Amino acid sequence: FFFQAEDGIRDAQESRGLGDVYKRQINAEYMGILTVLGIVLGVLLIVISVMRIQWAVYYKYALSYLITSIYVGIFGLILVLGELKVAKVIQFLGFMNHLTGKGLFFIFCAGFITDTYRDWPTFTGFGMILVGFVYIVLGCGSN
Repeated sequence: FFFQAEDGIRDAQESRGLGDVYKRQINAEYMGILTVLGIVLGVLLIVISVMRIQWAVYYKYALSYLITSIYVGIFGLILVLGELKVAKVIQFLGFMNHLTGKGLFFIFCAGFITDTYRDWPTFTGFGMILVGFVYIVLGCGSN
């Protein structure tokens, strides 16, 4: 099975068709939106971390609350740097380079802030869970 090309005979190759191009464009649009959402949610994690640290000091919460608040800020920084594709973050935290791994990390981080009994950190956590599931679905569909 060979096809005649203008410059000679070419090996048979399955046509990718316009549908594949369209799917890649849609995925690129989703990825752009998810990247912006990821950066915003990462920044919100950092802000939530600072506020939790202030609450821990002012209200004399347990040391474990203070420590987890610091971790929330570190995780927010990792999310922002991972979404910006900073080479060292991608190198040392390889899961940030895969959609499924990134989605699981979003859900993992959300678990730290959905227990605050304050509205906007909880809504941020639910937003992170939603974005995490979208990343996982896109990651499973890209195989």
